[in-house]
Amino acid sequence: MGESFIESEADQAIKDIEGILEIALPFALKIRLHNSRKDYEKCVNKYDTRDWEVGNTNSNNEIDIFNPDIFEKESSHKKEDFPKILKHEIAHVYIRQLAGDRAIPMWLNEGLAMYLSDQVSQYTKKGGFYIESNYASKLSTQFGWDKYADYDAYEFACLFLGYLVKNYSIKKLVQLITSLDRNYYEPHFRIKFERIFNSTLEKLEVCFIDELM
Repeated sequence: MGESFIESEADQAIKDIEGILEIALPFALKIRLHNSRKDYEKCVNKYDTRDWEVGNTNSNNEIDIFNPDIFEKESSHKKEDFPKILKHEIAHVYIRQLAGDRAIPMWLNEGLAMYLSDQVSQYTKKGGFYIESNYASKLSTQFGWDKYADYDAYEFACLFLGYLVKNYSIKKLVQLITSLDRNYYEPHFRIKFERIFNSTLEKLEVCFIDELM
């Protein structure tokens, strides 16, 4: 796949995300393509990455992603997965722009990125997945996310965000993100969540799970 294809996919992703979130970036995106996992890991300063890890957005809003031509050779992804994964990483840049210096729980950050990159239907078709009680709470911090990353954390975050958008609206999620504190403190987050959604996080998790069954 040539540069024109990647530029076209990036431009479409930007157009889609800006239309949903109603914000624009004050800077140009920087996207680096990598032709090997070794090169990717060196650039993101992370080694022994899992076989599904193919993209990263750093604190400077720079995106590192595998060249789509090596997806099937260097990862568990198919070549055709590239557009949605690129869009997922671009979504993280917009979410960071939306949040400013506010701390977003990991499940909300990753779930929204997956919603914006059209991955909800992908996981809906997948079927059942691992879940625990109060799973959102356990997936809020980087430590908790890393602990459960191989236990369908992405699936839960993606589908739960889809549930919230379907039953409430993307504007409610935007309102929640822009109301967050600079540092994450779960009791404060729960208060803000309940105020905006008029329901507790635990109750909506249960309703979400019941709808899946």
